[in-house]
Amino acid sequence: MITVQGARRFAGGPLFSLVVLLLLSLGVQAQDLKTVKSPDGKLEFRIFVASQEDTALFRLAYQLWYQGQMLLDTSFMGFDIWEQEPLLGENVGLIGSSTESQANWNGFSGRYMQNGSLGRALEVETRVYNDGVAFRYHLMRSMPMSDLYLSEETTEFAIGGPLPAETSLPLRTERAGAGWMEITEIPRQGFPKMNLARVTDTVLVSRLSRELGNARYVMAGKTPMTGPWRIVGVSSTRDSLSTKGIQADLRRTMPQ
Repeated sequence: MITVQGARRFAGGPLFSLVVLLLLSLGVQAQDLKTVKSPDGKLEFRIFVASQEDTALFRLAYQLWYQGQMLLDTSFMGFDIWEQEPLLGENVGLIGSSTESQANWNGFSGRYMQNGSLGRALEVETRVYNDGVAFRYHLMRSMPMSDLYLSEETTEFAIGGPLPAETSLPLRTERAGAGWMEITEIPRQGFPKMNLARVTDTVLVSRLSRELGNARYVMAGKTPMTGPWRIVGVSSTRDSLSTKGIQADLRRTMPQ
């Protein structure tokens, strides 16, 4: 099977066009593709189900495009639930969606059900502003997750270029030719704070703060459960990059 990651390795080479055609004809590049644009049309959030390089299971993913250029490459999403396989976010399909628009953002919510899992499901709520995107997870109530034990969050940020030396939040970095971005969160009481770790030379992944002495899971709770907002601010210059407006809007309009 040809994967999204595999296609990246051909980019710029003589086989790239052939690989793209094969991906499109086989229908493995993206399934259940949904797109949301900012009010000014310059920022675009794409969410879909994509193939992975190291497993046959498809997985929920997203991309971020800014002024026609890819800012974040295919970045996988989801959670590792303690003593449950596969990851929540793998082997899923879109079962429902809705859209909403306000003066300063356009929104999308998609609910994804995991095949063969006795109802394990999650919803991704997204708001796309002119200066960034915010998304958060809603873990839906189901028999396997009535009592919820989170081992880890597995949200990726595929920057597509050299990673900065410092990865603490808020993280600021540039993707050459595409723009600047700031990755941060709005912490939620009772939910572990997000850190960032390196997956590859170009990909960061969320890692939740772990209580000292708890080696099994990072959080215990009940479903339904709403997670914190993950925010990616965007700008064409470093000096104009800020997520303060997005954070203020989220805090003002949605209970935390």
